[in-house]
Amino acid sequence: MRDSPGYASMGRMRSIKIGLFAVLSSALFASSIALSPTAQASTQSASCAGTHVANRTVSNAAGTVIGRVGIYRDGNYACAIGVKAGGVYGVPTYTSLIVYSQSGADSGSDSGQFLYQTNAIRVYAPAHYILVDLLVTTNTGAQRRVRDTVYF
Repeated sequence: MRDSPGYASMGRMRSIKIGLFAVLSSALFASSIALSPTAQASTQSASCAGTHVANRTVSNAAGTVIGRVGIYRDGNYACAIGVKAGGVYGVPTYTSLIVYSQSGADSGSDSGQFLYQTNAIRVYAPAHYILVDLLVTTNTGAQRRVRDTVYF
């Protein structure tokens, strides 16, 4: 039976299947490594973890606070979240939060028509300083912003 043409063909098919499996497995493994998030990938979530290190505020033309950025530290990561306040709290207005690491190597943002707050933005910041930029639109359509470097 080993000498029959069908048996040889089955052996070649088995070798092809094993070889194909090995190639596909290694390609899948390589792509999972390439697509895995690195330590420098920003993320979004509903809240920040870590130690609270700073606040920055946004005020309208009358001086009333209409937004705050809370900044948190968790090891080499910084996290910021924008929370609306005053007359725009609970009112859908355009709000934007951008967070940059010190070298610009990592950044994250969230923007849209928010009632209460943006998503939390977490960035890799091993030098322990970030640039935060919170923009809040008032009830009248005026845009107010705070942009500041925060050391932690």
